[in-house]
Amino acid sequence: MKKHEIKRVLNLLLITLITLSGLSAREITDMAGRKVNIPDDITAVLPHDEKTGILIYPVLTDMMIGRCINSHSNKMNNISDEYKALKDYDIRNHEDIIMARPDIILAGCFIPENYDRYDRLSAKLNIPFVVIDMNTMSIPATYDFLENLIGKTNERAKDCKHFLNDFFKDLEDMKAANKDKIPGVYLAMSEDGLKTAPSGSRHSQILDIMGITNIADTDIPTKGLASVSMEQIMMWKPEYIFTVTKEGKSSYGNICSSALWKDIPAVNNGKVYDICEDPYSWFGNPPSINIIPGMIMLSGMFYDMPQDVAKDKIKEFYNLFYGVDISHLNY
Repeated sequence: MKKHEIKRVLNLLLITLITLSGLSAREITDMAGRKVNIPDDITAVLPHDEKTGILIYPVLTDMMIGRCINSHSNKMNNISDEYKALKDYDIRNHEDIIMARPDIILAGCFIPENYDRYDRLSAKLNIPFVVIDMNTMSIPATYDFLENLIGKTNERAKDCKHFLNDFFKDLEDMKAANKDKIPGVYLAMSEDGLKTAPSGSRHSQILDIMGITNIADTDIPTKGLASVSMEQIMMWKPEYIFTVTKEGKSSYGNICSSALWKDIPAVNNGKVYDICEDPYSWFGNPPSINIIPGMIMLSGMFYDMPQDVAKDKIKEFYNLFYGVDISHLNY
């Protein structure tokens, strides 16, 4: 074994001994129904991934010791400096994660799903993994769970839960009053606009939650995005098109200017919209609390929410959940 490899093994052994010295003191049942042994006093929390990080940030602001970054990371202008200053971790770098010494790692999941990978990672790292519910309509309950987990409450979490509960109630009332008025929508998820997320895909969950018709009548591939043809889109005749940036590329310009798209009703009637990406996409990517502004925007477009009310609610969301004032911006 080479000298640097021996040193790395010794470091890992030392780190593991340090980690094991903090013996677990209590057993809890997480939101997936898993029994997990965790420290009695939790002061340091690390999210498993980025979607979990932005979900827990409003509730565990003072306990987050870092954020696990993945390919969804944007320039993140409109989020607090405090969040941007958190250290970036890669969950695949086990040595760094162990050195960070979190009391627990929180894994946001779309319950129910398979949790084996979290069990395997927990065993490798000797750090408890606690699964929390990422499903959008369950977020208030997730915040309740987190407050009970750490044994303390804060006003910001209370305000966030109040905001969500009020909006979700208003949304159900608006959906019930407008269920027969919803036009067909197409999600353009690639540079040429010919990849989409059919209903049931996590990438289109915002439309499913909102009760808005996703006109992409096709199978859902393994990764949730389907390749379609121009002929299919012409047959579906979407009345609205929303372009979603993937890997830094959007189809908005192509769809608005290409002769291939000009006879599609949404293009012909000027109903093509490029979705905001700051600090994260309002339609997902990653799928977390960042879809709430998108839901509010759609409430103003398809339901009875006045535009000025929708804009004010989006600004309130940014203030509560991201810790920034965007009153100077035209959202």
